[in-house]
Amino acid sequence: MGRIETQIYGFRETALGILTEIVKEAEAGQILALNLAVTDTGKARIEAGGPGTSGRNDTGHMIDGISSEAHEEGDLLVGTWGWDNPEPYFIEQEYVNGRLGGAHSLATSMIGAKAKIRPRIQKALETF
Repeated sequence: MGRIETQIYGFRETALGILTEIVKEAEAGQILALNLAVTDTGKARIEAGGPGTSGRNDTGHMIDGISSEAHEEGDLLVGTWGWDNPEPYFIEQEYVNGRLGGAHSLATSMIGAKAKIRPRIQKALETF
């Protein structure tokens, strides 16, 4: 029984490492989705030689405000990414932006993150 507990403890550290990788990838995926959410305003900005991308990246504040972390909460391993304290316009750009529609970068990155969890944990278990 002690050996099983040791193996489970060791695997918890492995699982936290996997989750850390996945949320970092989700953070990068959210940033990519924002950059790819092209707007007419963004296109005009780039054509005029302005900063950022033709997507939702003008000042860089939305991109710079994204962070990620994985940690333990009791028996759970929790991974988070996105904005800790979003400006109101981040939410408007993300979900509803009038005629442009939302960027949906969080939802896009979450779909990718969820799809990675089970295969990576299963692969790690095979070698544990």
